[in-house]
Amino acid sequence: MPRLVIWADPSAHTGSEYRRECSNGVVEDVAQIVGLNECFQVPAGTYTGSLKPCDRNALESGAVEFKY
Repeated sequence: MPRLVIWADPSAHTGSEYRRECSNGVVEDVAQIVGLNECFQVPAGTYTGSLKPCDRNALESGAVEFKY
């Protein structure tokens, strides 16, 4: 069953990989915390103090996505 998982204290695991979603052969997303106090801007406003994970899909070679 697919699921979303993250540590309660991401700062203690910066740089460590964890499974974001897992359904073997369907979706196998892995994430890594690369930023803890990020700032980003979207049409709805500017946000600070955000977590920045780097996501990749083990089923798609080279597919990388940053989320905030």
